[in-house]
Amino acid sequence: MWTKFVGSNEDAGLAVGTTIRQLKAVLDHHESPSNIGRAQYDYSPDAVGHVAGHRLYLRKRPEFAHEKEVRAVLC
Repeated sequence: MWTKFVGSNEDAGLAVGTTIRQLKAVLDHHESPSNIGRAQYDYSPDAVGHVAGHRLYLRKRPEFAHEKEVRAVLC
């Protein structure tokens, strides 16, 4: 997936591999509360208005489903 963002230039980007558990352990020590979750690839303009709280930030359009993204939202 990263070649889509940085091309063939290895110095142009940085990818960090982690697990949800490891990310949560690091963010548990952060001053602000956080919400960690897998992105939901069912984004539609009609549905977004009905999504409350942090769940709004976990939504993406279906064409990005190949990313299998995990997001952390810090408050």
